[in-house]
Amino acid sequence: GCIAQCDAFAFFMTDTMLLLSCMKCKRITLGYAAEVLGISSYTLRYKINNDRDFKVSEVDKLCHLLGLNRDQRDLYFFRHVS
Repeated sequence: GCIAQCDAFAFFMTDTMLLLSCMKCKRITLGYAAEVLGISSYTLRYKINNDRDFKVSEVDKLCHLLGLNRDQRDLYFFRHVS
């Protein structure tokens, strides 16, 4: 049922190092990315470090900002944790 489906999502995390390295490579600062998302840089750091969840709209905006396709999005934001 629903509980089993919800539990499955708990095993997906943002790949912190991959996301930060992409931002660095594209010269996108944490402050600028946070501004684009409409959140503070502190909140963005929590989300990148998996201390808080990204909203779907935030993932979409970051993917657009970083030029990530769907496969890349899955690698960056939906890393399976076993």
